[in-house]
Amino acid sequence: MTANLFLNKVQARKELKCLRAAICQERRKKSEVDFLDYFTSDAFSGLPFLSFSSFADEICTHALNHHLAQSGRLILPKVSGKKLELFWVDSPKTQLSVGAFGILEPLESRCRRALPSEVKIALIPGLGFDTFGHRIGYGGGFYDRFLSEIANGCHTIGVGFKEQFNQELPTDSHDIALNKYYLF
Repeated sequence: MTANLFLNKVQARKELKCLRAAICQERRKKSEVDFLDYFTSDAFSGLPFLSFSSFADEICTHALNHHLAQSGRLILPKVSGKKLELFWVDSPKTQLSVGAFGILEPLESRCRRALPSEVKIALIPGLGFDTFGHRIGYGGGFYDRFLSEIANGCHTIGVGFKEQFNQELPTDSHDIALNKYYLF
């Protein structure tokens, strides 16, 4: 956990990527078990989830996505131009392929489209999260545009590692705060 105030988002992204990359494998594995246990608890039973396909050194969502798919509750995003489109995914092994930015995304031909109004819980990735619910992503603005569409319709939750917390992150007027974050 750090209390640094970054001067700008470019600096924050660079430093937060390094902090996340430095998390040891033992810490990662424990965090990922806690992450899976938390979001498969009875508190979230039956709710449709927008998750994401983790990549690089993000907290691993694969086991959670498999669990949600088995119960018919998994929605995943796909980059389309400058926005995210949503799809129901029943089988991550057969319905995903590498898409934009090297991330696994739904195959439109094998998945049915989901409406933002169908999302009840949205797990949102980021490089960093702060006390005020702000996040810093990779800089494409995909999630900020998406969050502006669903801000009133679902519960938005940032997820990651404890090392990704910062007291305050630099923000822009278009940034949308999350309802909460859970860092493991």
